[in-house]
Amino acid sequence: MRSDPARSWHGREIAQWLGVADANIICVQLSQWVHYGQFRRTGPATYTLA
Repeated sequence: MRSDPARSWHGREIAQWLGVADANIICVQLSQWVHYGQFRRTGPATYTLA
């Protein structure tokens, strides 16, 4: 994500990159990080670095 910080990443892509079979787990965690200001939600299940 740091290599292209302006790009929006879909939770499904992040899950695949991390090797997590259930993308919902990643989306829940990303939502928590959005709450803490570490990520920004740019669309449905789509995130970018804050």
